[in-house]
Amino acid sequence: MNQYQAYPFALNEAETHYKFQSIGKKGIVEKAISFSPIAPQIHNLALLDYCPVRRDYVDDTVTDNGDVPEIMATVMAVVLKYLEDHPENLVALSGNSKARTRLYQISIGSFY
Repeated sequence: MNQYQAYPFALNEAETHYKFQSIGKKGIVEKAISFSPIAPQIHNLALLDYCPVRRDYVDDTVTDNGDVPEIMATVMAVVLKYLEDHPENLVALSGNSKARTRLYQISIGSFY
């Protein structure tokens, strides 16, 4: 995974999530990565798309923008930044489907 370039990302003003843009065959898609506590010092990572209809970030969409390697490189870069800023925390990651969880496993495995 490290052969792919992560997209530039930034922590939003409220410090609730990291924002970035997916750029691919369907254009530019606003995305975010958030970390939510699920246990003491354990945070769940959520990869989100901005939904203009709901005016919020959601995790139930399939972007299919053709840039999965760059998205996963960005996720890994954000995780490393998050852990650098919060070394006392652990990060948990699972998809909202078996296929998505498998994609995350493959991506993390190829990163290392």
